[in-house]
Amino acid sequence: MHIMKELKYIIELLYSHFLLRDLAGKVVPGAVILFTTVITLDCFSYIDLFKSKLQFVVWILLLTFSWIIGLAAQAIGSHIRIVRYSVKYSPTCEFHEVLRKFRNSKKDDKDDQRLERFMAIGEAYGNGAAATIVAYLLWLVLFYVINKDKWMLFNLGNNYNYYFPENILVITIIAIVSFISLLLGHRETIDHQDEFISTVINEDNSEKADNNSLERDA
Repeated sequence: MHIMKELKYIIELLYSHFLLRDLAGKVVPGAVILFTTVITLDCFSYIDLFKSKLQFVVWILLLTFSWIIGLAAQAIGSHIRIVRYSVKYSPTCEFHEVLRKFRNSKKDDKDDQRLERFMAIGEAYGNGAAATIVAYLLWLVLFYVINKDKWMLFNLGNNYNYYFPENILVITIIAIVSFISLLLGHRETIDHQDEFISTVINEDNSEKADNNSLERDA
């Protein structure tokens, strides 16, 4: 029974820390930005590296680089207030103080695991939203630099001719819909996280107040 509990705890840690926080929260957003750059710059010749004898090393480097880019996207998102660690408890110092109270108020490790899941999912949503904006702006800038001569607006009599990138409208709509969806998911998850923290703390305070009342009556 003890071994099963330990195994379940390890699986929970892998799910919350690796799959959600690292893979979904860092690697995937970073890979979105990285592959956007590769597609825009037409660097498909480097794909042959994945077929070489060093493909394992290449994959490790790719995942590591994606994780770093994802971390950078998180920093950008946090700076421009896309990625939020809490909505109810702000600024960050107040949130850390509330987390300290939560650690003292929790009933068992399940509360810790549930909070960790909320934070990891919220981070994945937020980083995804930040990466979407960064990838879209990066694509727009690179596309303009590559085709800057075509973007020049010129006058031919009474007619204006200009270059409208192929599929830019489709890509813009996809970017906007993805950003809004991920942002809404981020804010909803953070709201549930804050509500859960408040519930645990309030229940603990209520139990302590009841115990104090019973002691006074006794």
